[in-house]
Amino acid sequence: MVLSRLREETRAQHRRVEDLLALLSPAMTVRGYCRVLQAMHAAWLPLEAALEKHCPAQYADLWRGRQRAHRLEADLAALGCDRDASRPGPFQPASLPDLSTAAAWLGALYVTEGSTLGGQQISRHLERKFGWSAGRGHTFFLGYGERTGERWRAVQQALEAPGLDGNQVVNGAHQTFSYLEVSFAGRL
Repeated sequence: MVLSRLREETRAQHRRVEDLLALLSPAMTVRGYCRVLQAMHAAWLPLEAALEKHCPAQYADLWRGRQRAHRLEADLAALGCDRDASRPGPFQPASLPDLSTAAAWLGALYVTEGSTLGGQQISRHLERKFGWSAGRGHTFFLGYGERTGERWRAVQQALEAPGLDGNQVVNGAHQTFSYLEVSFAGRL
């Protein structure tokens, strides 16, 4: 029940974030891709730190091994790109989501882990478009490789556990998508 609400109620935000990144665009260049990685790194690093800091004890095992900001750093290095995006003009940093409840934390995890599923398609696209292989420049989007589906099912199971406040879960996802959207829009 919570999963169907999440999909439905965050669909528009998800689409806006995808549109901002334009990772599947036929017009994407390596330089443009580097800018996307820079924007993602700038947003992902603090978000991941917040998820780590606020991880509820009951989800410590679920969270273990899901940190991926280092992969963005590796992708930037593999492509010879600076870690930080510089964009002329003022930049207003986005507010991190409120992860003070277990349900809101799970809502944020839904967003970050959901990206591993779309990442599979993005990874294949980048390999075809740029002739890359073995994850060069796109390890972030490889997710967990063959274990991506299994790891996603564990998140789904946690989201469907009885007793969760669905409104808080959805609100956590909304806040996370909003954070990413504002972060990306300010850097791309």
